[in-house]
Amino acid sequence: MDSLALVLDIGKTTLVFFIGTFLALRFIPFKRLLPYTGRLNRTQFAMRYIPFIILLHIIYSTIDTMILSSIVAPSYWFWKSMFWLVTTLSTPFYLSFLNRRFLDMGIPTTAGLVWTYINLFCNIYAVLPYIKFITTLFLGLGLIFLLFMPGIPESRAKRTLRAK
Repeated sequence: MDSLALVLDIGKTTLVFFIGTFLALRFIPFKRLLPYTGRLNRTQFAMRYIPFIILLHIIYSTIDTMILSSIVAPSYWFWKSMFWLVTTLSTPFYLSFLNRRFLDMGIPTTAGLVWTYINLFCNIYAVLPYIKFITTLFLGLGLIFLLFMPGIPESRAKRTLRAK
């Protein structure tokens, strides 16, 4: 039964990822709010990504508490739908912050797409407390890497872009 839950959560993550990516690339308010081009240095990344993660953690904790304390089915499904809505709407923010940071480090933006998918999967697949701890630890180590890895110099970035 646990492997079936894993397969279903991978499918849910993929669906949320594609809907969120579609919103990020085609929905005009997200295009204006979150630029998907340019670079994001370490300080800018920290000033945007860390408050976003803290806010998301507070929202997820509140929703999780409300789901666990739901007594009637309509309340449970309301909070469950709020979870999916918040997860889907967080995808464009992940894409914007991570793609721009990876671009600053000289890494292809495909890594930002993969890291966004991993973030979404870790938020969705939290069946057991120790799994939640391990995924949070994994994401925390990735955040430390993104915060302390220096970006490539501007002149080298321009040369790299011209070569392509």
